[in-house]
Amino acid sequence: MTIFLHISCFSVFSLKASATGKGGVPVLLRKVTAELTYSSLCVPDDIKGRGMDQIPNYLYRDDGLKIWAAIESYVSDIINYYYTSDEMVKEDPELQAWVAEVFKEGFLENKSSEVPYSLETRASLIKYLTMAIFRCSAQHAAVNSGQFDFYSWMPNGPTTMKSPPPSTKGVTTMKTILETLPDVNATTSGVTVVWVLSNEPMDRNLAIECISGSAMAYSDYLILNRCIVKKITRRSPSLQRRLGEYPDELFTEKTPLHSIKKFQDQLSEISKSIQERNKTMLLPYPYLDPNQIENSVSI
Repeated sequence: MTIFLHISCFSVFSLKASATGKGGVPVLLRKVTAELTYSSLCVPDDIKGRGMDQIPNYLYRDDGLKIWAAIESYVSDIINYYYTSDEMVKEDPELQAWVAEVFKEGFLENKSSEVPYSLETRASLIKYLTMAIFRCSAQHAAVNSGQFDFYSWMPNGPTTMKSPPPSTKGVTTMKTILETLPDVNATTSGVTVVWVLSNEPMDRNLAIECISGSAMAYSDYLILNRCIVKKITRRSPSLQRRLGEYPDELFTEKTPLHSIKKFQDQLSEISKSIQERNKTMLLPYPYLDPNQIENSVSI
């Protein structure tokens, strides 16, 4: 989000290639925050609430629910090990202070969102933590990793339009469509931005190398794009820490370590099933393969 705000609010991208314009993103975020709900952040509730639980070939749902279940199982093991009763949850001052702070600072104390500002049971804590882990890992991968794959073909997602939508049916022609789509400069800026955003930290070093090598200003995306195009063949997945990997070794007890291993095994099985499915698909969906998911937002 930080890099997105920087790109959107202070760069040539927002001035010439984005429909929101300079300063428009904060306004948009305020509107979205006001409408955000807890159920929309919890994948099973969100899918059911949108009536998407039965339609066929909805791979985000199919893969996402498997990962949600694996995270939920892992979180349940850890929480039930350290909190042996609901009373322990209610009486944990640091936990309650953290939840209250998230509600205040992250959701602006909007009670209509139904985001918890305190937690009374182990079950509510498990759901809350599952939501947080999923949003910062799998959900981020789902919405971020495929940006370049789809938006590099600009008509799939124009960052801005040069004309308003037609108000009368049957008058649109190829000429009016081309006159409405962004020009080459806006397109280049947009493609460059999604290329940078779609790459994980190891690949981001390439963008930094390009910037340094060209002696360019950070906001000069046209030069950056030329540099990236020259080295585009080097683009490849390079995760630093996959979901389920915890190199800091914060847990030392036997039970939590077993829970981590079980979680990793579940993710490995999910990954294998997704990879096997994708082999038979004309348009694979790899974005929720656990092998392609960082354990937190990393751009």
